[in-house]
Amino acid sequence: MFGSFLFISIIIGNVTSRLRQKEKVLVNRELRLTTLYELSKELGHARDIRQIAQIGADYLKKVFQTDVAILLENQGNIDSNSSKAGNFFPDAKETAVANWTYKNKISAGKFTDTLSLSLGTYFPMIAPGKIIGVIGIVLSERLNLDQENFLLTMGNQIALALERELLSEETRTRYLANQSERLYTIIFNSLSHELKTPLSAIRGAVTALLEPEIDKSSTARIELLNEINESSMILNLLLGNLLDMSRYESGFLKLRMDWHDPSDLVRVVVRRLRQTVKSSRCVIHLPENPIPTWMDFTLMEQALFNVVFNAVQISPEGSPVIIKLLPDKDKMKYVVEDDGPGIPEEELDKIFEKFYRSKNQSHIGSGLGLSISKSIVETHGGTLIAENRKEGGAKFCIDIPVKPG
Repeated sequence: MFGSFLFISIIIGNVTSRLRQKEKVLVNRELRLTTLYELSKELGHARDIRQIAQIGADYLKKVFQTDVAILLENQGNIDSNSSKAGNFFPDAKETAVANWTYKNKISAGKFTDTLSLSLGTYFPMIAPGKIIGVIGIVLSERLNLDQENFLLTMGNQIALALERELLSEETRTRYLANQSERLYTIIFNSLSHELKTPLSAIRGAVTALLEPEIDKSSTARIELLNEINESSMILNLLLGNLLDMSRYESGFLKLRMDWHDPSDLVRVVVRRLRQTVKSSRCVIHLPENPIPTWMDFTLMEQALFNVVFNAVQISPEGSPVIIKLLPDKDKMKYVVEDDGPGIPEEELDKIFEKFYRSKNQSHIGSGLGLSISKSIVETHGGTLIAENRKEGGAKFCIDIPVKPG
């Protein structure tokens, strides 16, 4: 009887032990699935390669409770210039072991059959396309098969995220290279045309002035000198816009803010325009008591001048450009209206892009003026928009906050 009880107890004990073992396996599997899910989610939110590598190293450290390094390939090698993440920093000898792992796509280092005197153990991170890098981990004992497989699974997941980001970076790099080449062509063609026009006018006028017969006509001589003056001012405007754009994009364009009368700004712009384009006509509408506005007067003068100059260029000869100054609650509105051909609907936003020139445009213009004006206005916390007038022509509206924000 006792033997029967003993036999039954042993069987029950074995069954219980197996159930506990299965339960442990299930719990471990659930924990690993949860870990892989959380790792995948974190990697999905990463913004760049360095962040992906750091997230991967942090998770590996958390799971295996030891120091970890992720080393990324650098021009076909793992070396001292490779990007690294984690809290394990391999020296030159350890990096050489990592490079062997990278080259041979198998593990090496401590607790392996290759270079086993190393401090760390190194595992390849393999994505479908290629090997991305190497995981280095400091182990106090050999990983069992289950642990090693889990480490490799995590490594592959990290490698997939890295490969995806590398492909995205390559795509962005190719796109930027293409855009850069396109922009270079646009700039070169635009500047060649814009420099050639006033230079040709200056050269023609100077050539005419050198003719002996010109001394007989003071009127003709004055007209030629005015043409030289106007063309040189246009050249100065073009080069000034190029300089302003360079300073603005490099961060060296600083605002010198103070209180100014906005009607003074309009008068200065009109006076400058008449010096630049003798044939220009402007009609201005100013309020009796304009509200002083917090602005950089010099930069706002350039912004408004570019808009007005653009309006003069596209308007029929002799047609006036209307400039209105309108107080609007806590803003000051500058409105510039012209009698030109208007702006195609699909170009209303594009005209503020650098070096953009309408296909229908025939007048002088580098495609920089409106872009610079928009940048200056937005730096003041304002807006610059373009729209077409119902009666024909275009209207540009600049809104600038009266008080500092």
